[in-house]
Amino acid sequence: KNAHRLIHLAKEFGVQDAMKERLLKAYFTDGLNVDDVDTLIQLGKEVGVPEEKIKPMLESDQYKEAVDQDIYESRLIGVRGVPFFVLDRKFGISGAQPDEVFDQTLEKAWAEFAKNNPVLDIASSANGESCDVDGNCW
Repeated sequence: KNAHRLIHLAKEFGVQDAMKERLLKAYFTDGLNVDDVDTLIQLGKEVGVPEEKIKPMLESDQYKEAVDQDIYESRLIGVRGVPFFVLDRKFGISGAQPDEVFDQTLEKAWAEFAKNNPVLDIASSANGESCDVDGNCW
C-alpha cells in the first residue's frame, strides 16, 4: 500500500502518471522492492516528488483512506490483476485483450455516458438578438 500512497502524494505535484510508470518499471523491469521505504523515496525523487514530503507521508497514515477507497472501488468493478483498464469508473477490461474487446467496451461506455449526459443543441435553436458583454446587440 505504500507505493499506492506515494502515487497519491505524487498527484499533488502533478507527477502521478510518471510515478505510476516508474513504480511499474521498478517492480517489473528492475526487480526492486516497491514497498521498501528507501526505494520509494528514491523513486519519488526521480519523478519530482520532494524527498522531504515522501518520508513523513510514509511514516504516517496519510492517503490510507484514499488507497482503501481505491481498493474497494477496484473490487466492485472486478479487478483481479494487472493490466486492468477502467472506463468511466464503471467498465473494466482485464488482461491483454483483443482490439475488439476494447472497441466493444468503449462503445458501451460511450453509449451509457451519452444517454446520461445529453448534449443541448443551443446554436440551432437560438432565435433573436445576440448581445456581447458590453450590451451591443445585433
